[in-house]
Amino acid sequence: MKKTVGLISLIALGIAAGSLDAAAQSTGQVSSAQAPSFFGQRPNGSRTAGPSSGTPVYNGGTLLKVPVVIVVLWGTSVNPTVSGNITKFYQTMINNRYLDTADEYGTGTQVMGRGVVNNQFTITPHNTSKSLTDADVRNELSFQFINGRMPARPDGLYQIYFPPGVTITGPGSTGTSCQNFCAYHDGGLIPVGGFLNFVRLAYSIIPDLGPGSGCKCNVGSSSQFEDTTAVSSHETMEAITDPYPPSGWSPEVGDPIDCQTGSRATMFAADGTSYKVQPIWSNLANGCASLPPATIGVFRASNNDEWLLRNSNTPGNPDLDFNYGGTGDQPVVGDWNGTNEQSIGVYRASTNEWLLRNSNTFGNPDITFAYGGAGDIPVVGDWDGDGTTTIGVFRPAGSPLNQTGQDMWLLRNSNSFGNPDIQFSYGGTGDLPVVGDWTGTGKTTIGVYRPSTNQWLLRNSNTGGNPDISFAYGGPGDVPVVGSWTGNGLATAGVYRPAGSPLNQSTQAIWLLRSSNSAGNPDIQFNYGAVGDVPVVGPWRRHT
Repeated sequence: MKKTVGLISLIALGIAAGSLDAAAQSTGQVSSAQAPSFFGQRPNGSRTAGPSSGTPVYNGGTLLKVPVVIVVLWGTSVNPTVSGNITKFYQTMINNRYLDTADEYGTGTQVMGRGVVNNQFTITPHNTSKSLTDADVRNELSFQFINGRMPARPDGLYQIYFPPGVTITGPGSTGTSCQNFCAYHDGGLIPVGGFLNFVRLAYSIIPDLGPGSGCKCNVGSSSQFEDTTAVSSHETMEAITDPYPPSGWSPEVGDPIDCQTGSRATMFAADGTSYKVQPIWSNLANGCASLPPATIGVFRASNNDEWLLRNSNTPGNPDLDFNYGGTGDQPVVGDWNGTNEQSIGVYRASTNEWLLRNSNTFGNPDITFAYGGAGDIPVVGDWDGDGTTTIGVFRPAGSPLNQTGQDMWLLRNSNSFGNPDIQFSYGGTGDLPVVGDWTGTGKTTIGVYRPSTNQWLLRNSNTGGNPDISFAYGGPGDVPVVGSWTGNGLATAGVYRPAGSPLNQSTQAIWLLRSSNSAGNPDIQFNYGAVGDVPVVGPWRRHT
């Protein structure tokens, strides 16, 4: 169901439709699978909302595994900010980790992948009415297809944007745009000419959300374009996971009121342009997420460098189990080729070699080079925010190549041999390196964990200076770990408490993870790992 903050339940006639809510405060119940919800303000002013949380269940239908987004402008009067920028928004979203949040909703035969933006079309509507029905929109699509004005793609997701003053009545008795809903998506068979010649496709209805429209889908104060991108992201994610409602996943992934009324996430394009999107429900994180939640694993050097990786932050058997590495190797994890897929590698201290894999499988390295020196500790991150994880080394104070009292960082912006692109000092004797996106800007920055005091001293830039974030978390013998455990885009702290360590005399390791960079009790705690294991953090699921 496509929403943003609330829902109105309806009985769908024919193919059910999803919706994006118009306002958002009170709570209500989601109806059964065949009764999708529309999000919005009823004519009498009362507000309804989706559940505060949701656990989508798969109903066996087709998913949009590799969506082909086709932007359709209903005439030349669509808001110029929207018409001039919305395709750029989709080009960013369709190849962003935000889209990968839907990966967990793939099935054994339907693996969710990245999509493409096919084109942007400005149609001259055959139907010039300012008051349209869902059937009118379908008929218009059919007219445009039959007359060769647009391609009819069975894998297409047609995102239709309307000018001010045009209202759309949804299928069944769902009500009218900007009175009962802000947007919705649906799908079905559309005639494309000839006898029994139909194409099954998905589409979204996105009215003008400008001043005076009555559509206030925002959380707080925001621009029309921000409202439009948030609504568009909602409808896209729901259309991918439930293109022909309710045959896919329901309740739909954008429905929970927590996702609609919480903070919008920021998505960054390669050129630094930012867009606002709505988080969706993640069953893995048991909450709203804007990127795939980080999950855990261990590297077992004692068993031929075995990797035992979990797709959830829970105890259990490994979801991925394979061998990669050699004697004395240290594990590293990153998106080495910019495909937003986290995969494994090793740093071989004996030769300062990096041997990186572009998949979480056994095999030969895809990338090999030398970088570092005696006593260095490997670190990896997206230092420049370009979407690719690259390497670096942390040179501890007092190590063979650093006889000063300060730790040195020597970071590379490419996975290759060469001089450091970024070099500075931060940290002191005995500190351990930690890295993460502490602010949600898309860039990895550095920090240290101080075992002597269990302090985390984090920087929001890759420079020397005083810590921007400082807190205590952990205990004697703990190993620091970092990840976006809730999928909110922020890297937060955790500790891995090895089996047999001072605070854990059992034979199983303990993970104690925090959802914020602050002192406190663990938000997530479970056992996974054995004596001698080294912790590693993903996520590991394949997106393509």
